[in-house]
Amino acid sequence: MRNARRIRPLLFVAMFALALAFVSQAMFAAVNTTAHPVVRVIKKVDNSKRTTLYGHTPRILQRAINLGRVDPSTAAEHLILVLKSSPEQEREARRVIDEQQDKHTPNFHQWMTPDEFGAAFGVHDSDIENVKVWLSSQGFTVESVNKSKRAIHFTGTIGQLESAFQTEMHYFVMPNGETHVSNDRDISVPEALSPVIAGVPTLNDFFRKS
Repeated sequence: MRNARRIRPLLFVAMFALALAFVSQAMFAAVNTTAHPVVRVIKKVDNSKRTTLYGHTPRILQRAINLGRVDPSTAAEHLILVLKSSPEQEREARRVIDEQQDKHTPNFHQWMTPDEFGAAFGVHDSDIENVKVWLSSQGFTVESVNKSKRAIHFTGTIGQLESAFQTEMHYFVMPNGETHVSNDRDISVPEALSPVIAGVPTLNDFFRKS
């Protein structure tokens, strides 16, 4: 089994994409970049050949009391599967971000729309389609793909979530008495899709507020 890279080094790109949504449309201009999506899902998707995505088990669970598994029929809504750029796109994104703050470069204060970001730093359409097909095959309903082509929104049930990502969802009681739902182990995905999947950050509800 091939281990996936941790998602932490990719967070800066995700934050960059999110920040684009808050920049005034009047500030958008052409960014000088050579980045573009390339096809990275080149193998047949085989659900029996898996890659573990490490870093998905909250450390806070070490101080929690496990109350047991969540009913598999429980709805699992507002799920987000985060996609990742290629190493080449990641390096280019770092260069662009640095140059946007450097007044001596052509990219100084040259921002991108979410669509432009997706065209340069997003995942290839065919790879996104492969991920969507796999999610659908696991029983999920694919709701949307964001404009930056870096996240897929989907919904399903706890049972489907456990089966698709090879994990277990449990209730946990924290030292302060709060009860939370979380996966109890790291997840995995089909090896063929691992080059484009960073992870599923919405598996637990530790940071959700009503």
